[in-house]
Amino acid sequence: MSSLRFVGALLLVTALSAAPPSAGVDGPAAANASRGRDQILAEVAANPPPPVDVPAMADAEYAKRFAARRDAVRQKRAALAIELYKTAPVASEVPALMAERWETLARGKGFTFFLLMFALPIFPSDLMSYVAGFTDISPRRYLAANLLGHLPCAITASLVGAYGLSFTPQAWAAVAAAIAAAAVIRTIIFISP
Repeated sequence: MSSLRFVGALLLVTALSAAPPSAGVDGPAAANASRGRDQILAEVAANPPPPVDVPAMADAEYAKRFAARRDAVRQKRAALAIELYKTAPVASEVPALMAERWETLARGKGFTFFLLMFALPIFPSDLMSYVAGFTDISPRRYLAANLLGHLPCAITASLVGAYGLSFTPQAWAAVAAAIAAAAVIRTIIFISP
């Protein structure tokens, strides 16, 4: 009976640690808490992606400046997307802006982004494969991220399937710690600006 209580307490702690942080947390978002949905959306509209001048892209210097300008705008819009999510999580513009944020993260961090996405079992692998198709990640790096990312889940699922409830309390604590660590990593990647 005490092991059931222990497992229940462990699951409760894990569930609480996996919950998304509230929007009222102190930090950079707290300083902008007075900004409303409309102000954030106005800033998003004021930072559109730069237009591409296809003939000028043949010039290496222009292409370099364009890429720098485009990357700066993407980073700004990604920060605004998370700010909007924290301010008005049910706004109709949030899904599109968060998808754009994911794409920006995937382009900028490539291997690390996909490694963590495959390691966290809450993201569908098919969706991550589609996202990868729209990024600049090489097939070799994508394959490595896919294999290494799925490995922890495969090992955990195998252990739980093999040993189930015969785990010792220490083993369950290790599983809960792994889940809590995954929740913290998810929070750092998607909620932190």
